[in-house]
Formats: sequence, C-alpha cells, structure tokens
Amino acid sequence: MTTGPSLTPDQLGEFASNVHVERWVSHDDAVAASSLVVCHGGSGTVFGSLAAGVPLVIAPFFADQTTNASLVEATGAGIALISGTDSAQENMQAVMGSKESLRSAVTTILATPTFRESSRLIARELRDADTPSTVFDRLIALW
Repeated sequence: MTTGPSLTPDQLGEFASNVHVERWVSHDDAVAASSLVVCHGGSGTVFGSLAAGVPLVIAPFFADQTTNASLVEATGAGIALISGTDSAQENMQAVMGSKESLRSAVTTILATPTFRESSRLIARELRDADTPSTVFDRLIALW
C-alpha cells in the first residue's frame, strides 16, 4: 500500500505482517510483486495491472473509474466494490463504509483462480496486440 505525499506510513498505525506500506513505489515494481491490486480504477493502474496479468478490486469514485470497474468485472479480471454511479463524495462514503465488502472481494479473488486466469489472458492479448506504429504503417500502406 502507498500513502502518497500527504501521509507517512507511521501515521496509519500497525499493519498485519503481510502488509507493506510506503509513501511511493514504482507501479511496475508494486504490481509485479502483487497477487491483486486494490485501486480506484484509474486507467493507468487498471491498464498496468491487467498488462501484468494481475486481477483487481476496484472502488470507483468518478470519471472513467466507474466504466473501468464495470468493464474489468465484466471480463472476469476483477470485482467492482461499488457501482460508482453516485457523486464522487457519495461514492467515497460508500467505499469507506464497505470494509467487509472489500475483505470479501479480496478473499474471493485470491481464492478463485479464474480471476488470475482472466487477467493473464488479457495480459497475453495486450502483449500480442499491434503497436500504434504497426497500425500506422498498415494504414499508410493501404493509402
């Protein structure tokens, strides 16, 4: 878990021995060492996690996060903690009040191999996809 610039890890108190807390960690390094990612569903974190074949628990607050959460859930690569269809403030309150739902989602993903399998399938598809340069070259060749 990362705290960001406004909190230090020691301000959050004690954690279980299997929880590691830092202010900042490289996303690629964190995802590579993870069994699952819990996030708000921003495109960068969702894309990076799926590209690494790591399933997600998403707690969307606003913007593209709600769409990302529902799409990830639809693929079987994760669970949306809430629908995220209310205002950002209401969504945040719903997430903060859903600790048991979070625990259940994390437990479900870790205990159900199909979430990781779906995430790894998406990772393979992303690796095998054409690059923008390849698509551009094909378009130029057709012109």
